[in-house]
Amino acid sequence: MSSPTSGLMTRRGVADVLVFALYSLFAIALTYPLAKRLATAVPSDLGDPLLNVWILWWNATTVPLTSSWWSLPAFFTDENVLTFSEHLAGRRFRPRSTG
Repeated sequence: MSSPTSGLMTRRGVADVLVFALYSLFAIALTYPLAKRLATAVPSDLGDPLLNVWILWWNATTVPLTSSWWSLPAFFTDENVLTFSEHLAGRRFRPRSTG
């Protein structure tokens, strides 16, 4: 005889797998050309090139040097997360000397 909770756990497990599959499909669809050739399209390892592309995207879509720019969506509970890495802003935001 099965307990009432065993059916619930099975349904929840199926729901979890379906949600994971849905998010995976969304990720593949949004990065389709890259997702198709991930092993050859990204040079070297996947760490630094993808991190740099993500930071450059963040720089292009957020107003620089504001509190929202420093608090990019990583390490959820921390603020000013961009200070943990390179901001890749370069000399563009360097203060000019007045002399």
